[in-house]
Amino acid sequence: MSDFVEALKADPLNFVDAHYDDAFKLTNTEIADIQLTGLRKRFTGLHNALPALARLAADQGVAEINAIDDVAPLLFPHTVYKSYPLSFLERGQFDRLTKWLGGLTTVDLSAVDLKGVDTTWDLSFTSILYIVGADLIGMMIGFMLGVLLRNSPGAIVAYFSYWFVIPTLTALLAANQDWFEKAQPWVDFSFNQNRMYDGSFDLTDWTQLFVTGTVWLLLPLAFGLWRVMRAEVK
Repeated sequence: MSDFVEALKADPLNFVDAHYDDAFKLTNTEIADIQLTGLRKRFTGLHNALPALARLAADQGVAEINAIDDVAPLLFPHTVYKSYPLSFLERGQFDRLTKWLGGLTTVDLSAVDLKGVDTTWDLSFTSILYIVGADLIGMMIGFMLGVLLRNSPGAIVAYFSYWFVIPTLTALLAANQDWFEKAQPWVDFSFNQNRMYDGSFDLTDWTQLFVTGTVWLLLPLAFGLWRVMRAEVK
């Protein structure tokens, strides 16, 4: 085991002072060893300091980290960050919301004073229309896939791919290919739909939404409805 590996296991910040080539000389085994050491230190440091993590570890039967895979059951699902009572927002009880948030962080939030802070809803009516419109398009996408594929499992997989896989791939392509970055608004319907959440469309934006929506939503929907109308009733 090299001194560089031991230095990283002791403190990952030692990477800052390392030579440019040092990282490329690490083997997969050394990298895994560094990662596992870091995870163990992180778990040990947070286990008793973070009650939510301690409860999750107890529920999952994880008392120590012996492999990188042991960390997977300890990852908080997104619902954890939305588990606060809705009444905190409805009643403007931001002091209680801050106290709830304190259970998910080791940072001391006791000095944060939000008593008497008024709830501010500054969304304009136009912004709300943009958001509702984008959500309705999402529902229409699901309906279109259902009538087009006429297969529930396939439609569900395609729907989640549309929301999560395709945007990621197109974003990576746009980030690495200048030609696609320029063409994306004219060929990527999900890109234009997501832009609706920001609002403020101009004529070009609406044209791009119409063009991509026609190709990826309206035409497939029309074809799917045509197939459904011609299908034999069973």
